[in-house]
Amino acid sequence: YLFTEAYGYAHRKVPAHMPHMINKRIMEDLQSKYPNEWDATSSHQLRQSDDMQYAFSYFYYLINQEPVLPDKKLFELSDIDEDGVLDTNELRTVVIRAFGNPLKHDKYEEVMAIHEHFGDLQFEVFCIHEELLTKLREYY
Repeated sequence: YLFTEAYGYAHRKVPAHMPHMINKRIMEDLQSKYPNEWDATSSHQLRQSDDMQYAFSYFYYLINQEPVLPDKKLFELSDIDEDGVLDTNELRTVVIRAFGNPLKHDKYEEVMAIHEHFGDLQFEVFCIHEELLTKLREYY
């Protein structure tokens, strides 16, 4: 019922009994989304009817959950010349991707103010502007 609530109704089947490769980060995300259910499952010595089934939960989470691009990947996608620094042209493109075209001058000035305050817009400085990162994730 958890996946129906979160992602809508779908006919779901249990994956075959076989070895499964599990990405730890994705499994941590899944377990953080349903902490009470995973804690309850872990507290049982024997299986219960309402336990989280490991492979089932993992695979349907993978199928249904929208991926979230990490900050580092957003920076790499924005750093066109791959020099580790966003120049003014790359910044302009980032602002257009994040806030739409035509260029929003107030948002561009906001990003440029951060750039001017910290100097080179390297990865660490890029991560300061949360709204920009959120909007870029929506773009990609």
